[in-house]
Parts: sequence; structure tokens; C-alpha cells
Amino acid sequence: MVAAMRILRDRPVDPRRRVPVSLVVALALVVSNAAAQKAKPETIHLPHPSGKYGVARIAYDWVDATRADTFSKVSGAHREMMVYVWYPTRRNLSGGSVADYVPNAGKIAAKLANDELQDGWGSSWRKIFAKKVVTDTHEQGPVLTGGERFPLLIFSPGLGVPVSSYTTLLQEVVSRGYVVASIEPTYESPAVGFPDGRVIRSVPEASENRKILPGESRKDFLQRQHAQEAPHLERLAADVLFVIDQLNVEAKRKVAPFVGETDFANLGAWGHSIGGRAAVRACQLDERIEACLNGDGAGPEGPIFSYQGAISIRQPFMWLETTPLPPPGDDALVRYQITREEWEKEHEKRLAKCERDLRSSLSGSYHVTITRSGLDHNSFTDWRMLEATDKGDFEKGVSALEPLEEYVMAFFDKYLKSDQHTILDEQRAGVGISVQKYRGVR
Repeated sequence: MVAAMRILRDRPVDPRRRVPVSLVVALALVVSNAAAQKAKPETIHLPHPSGKYGVARIAYDWVDATRADTFSKVSGAHREMMVYVWYPTRRNLSGGSVADYVPNAGKIAAKLANDELQDGWGSSWRKIFAKKVVTDTHEQGPVLTGGERFPLLIFSPGLGVPVSSYTTLLQEVVSRGYVVASIEPTYESPAVGFPDGRVIRSVPEASENRKILPGESRKDFLQRQHAQEAPHLERLAADVLFVIDQLNVEAKRKVAPFVGETDFANLGAWGHSIGGRAAVRACQLDERIEACLNGDGAGPEGPIFSYQGAISIRQPFMWLETTPLPPPGDDALVRYQITREEWEKEHEKRLAKCERDLRSSLSGSYHVTITRSGLDHNSFTDWRMLEATDKGDFEKGVSALEPLEEYVMAFFDKYLKSDQHTILDEQRAGVGISVQKYRGVR
């Protein structure tokens, strides 16, 4: 599945988001006997979102008739995906059903073997598919009316990460007054369950081979990665643009519960890992997007993929980076077929390109780096909370996610809600947090 989480500035965990009492009890009862764990998975309550709104979710099965499905075995099939729209509702909403952590979990569990479920969802898969992970999200609850108009965000997940793994993050963003459409990329997510009972597994052809091939030099590896990643990012970016189009169709139909209170013209795109770089590509292609955020998506070329002839980012842009990977060890250098000196020169070129990309953003950009102990690339997800075996570890997962939430919110609040007093504008960023601002070239 995925790995660990993060911590915000110099403040305690928001008391509204502390581990629920029921979880403390459940985790205190963790037993060492593996058979007992299989028989009775403990219930996990994800952190309550801290915003003033409750959270609801509605699912859509959408087909892009303009694009062929190149991975389907069905002749004439077109690109199909599940999209989950999360939107504000009343806090402490009574009645209705609480949404399952994994949509269509029953259909997925019926089709996949146990080892496939573990490969896709890690060691917490038994809890997840026994519906022992409890969220604050309601299934198709009524939208909150009579208040503010909510900006719209399109979210694209990391490679091979189920979009439900971002539930805590998405709930927090929605609770603070946003509508978020999250995309489940078919053939990349471990398994996608559709309303009609179909379950489509991931396929290796949907993503690039990131392993160095026998006898392949570092230069050849990077060239191959570039050639493979270009169409991959193009496909994911096309998903983002298609979802924007479909949401505008929903706006005209005026049937969806979130339509009346959503400001469809106030639009941002963001994502994690390769989803972050796909969001960048979508921003290059579509001026309707007004703000662009890349959450720790940095390939060999940095946060912005080098498409030939691609224009600079027109929208305000933020690269939110977690603790950078350490330099490769000696064994890795042997596999790369390069010396330490050659790697360092290559690394310096990469850093220089990142700097140029950030400076070339037409409307200005931010590079936020968080380098605190225990934080890594997968800290955007729920993994550490799901894998926790005691209250302390669970709370570390909660506090670990907080700085990422705060900087995501600060960026979109600044550019989609015109908030000029965010943490991005503070002189001090906090211990382990670096904020670098680039003014833009307009």
C-alpha cells in the first residue's frame, strides 16, 4: 500500500481531530494472535475534519466517448472511470448512511483474492474490506445551502494508490468549504468497482516500467522513462479535463446535490505524486483552471514534465515537497552505471531545472518543503492511521498529515478565496518547513 505521515509547525494536534475514544479502546484491545486479528478486525475511526462543514460524497461512472480505451479487451470500448465528488453538508448530519471507506468494497472483495487485496491495500486490507474503517463522510447527503459558494477542485491520486486512501485529507479540505472531484484512474488503482458489478484490476501496461533494465545505462533509463511517462501524464491530464467538462454538464442539468452551491468557474487542479504532475499538465492545457498544486510529484525532471513546446504554467502554482530522497547508495550507482560525481552533476542539473520552472510560472509560484522526522512521500495518505497498533502511533499519523493539509488549504484559500493572510504570507514558516516564493514573469 503506502507509507508514513507528517507534523505541523509548533502547535498540538487540533483537539477536534484527536483519536476518538472508541478507537482508543479498540486499539488497546489489539491482540498479538494473528488468527484472532483475522477473525475480528479492530474498528478504526478516521480523524474528524476540523472545518465548519460536514462532508458528503456522490459517485459517478463516466465514459469519455472521445477517447478509446487502449487497455480494454472489449472491442470499441472508451475511457471509463469512477469519479467521487465530495461536497459540504451540515455538520453532525443526522440520518442517511455513512459512506464506506472503499466505494463498492463488496464487489471488489468478491472478485479479488486475499493476496490481491493485500497487495492493493496493505496489511490493513482486512479492516478495510470488513468495513471497519469509519469515516465522517455521508453518502449523498444534502448540500449546505444559503451560505458561501464553494470553489471546485479536481484531485488526481498517486500511481497505484486507491483514491480512498486520501479520505482524511479530502474530508478536511471539503469541511473547510470546497467541492472536490476525486478521480479513480482505471487500470492504475489496484481495482475499480463499477455500479454494474464489474471490477477492473490494474494492469502493468498502464504505467511505465521504473526499474533499470539489465545492461541499461542511467542515460538510457532516463530517456526511456521520459518516453513512457509522456503519454501516461497526457492520459491522466485528459482525465482531469474530461471531469471538468462532465461537471459542467452536471451544472447545466441541475440534478446533482452539490450543483447549486458550487462555483464551477472558481476551479483548481491538484494531485499527489504522478497525480500532481498530471495536474500540472492539465493546467498547461486548460486556462479554465485558476490554481495548480503538485503534491510531491517530482520525476527525474522535477515537478513539471518537459513536454516539447509546452508553455509555462500560467496559473499560480505550488510545489509542496516532502523530505527529499537521500542520495543513492553505492550499489544503486553500480546499477545506474554512473559514478558518484556523475550523479551529483545530474542532481545539480535537476535542481537548476526545478528552479527555472518555478521562476518561469507566469502568475508566480511557491516551493514549500517540509523536512521533519517521520515524513515521506506517502504522508498525504491514511496509511499510518490504518496501520497503527496503539493510540500514540495513530496520533502521530494524524499530526503528520496536518502540515500538508494546512499548506494545501493556504494555497487554494489564497487563490480561490482571495485570502491574503495565509501561512504562505507569514515571515516564519516553522521548524522543518521552508517556503520560497517566486513572483512570476507577467
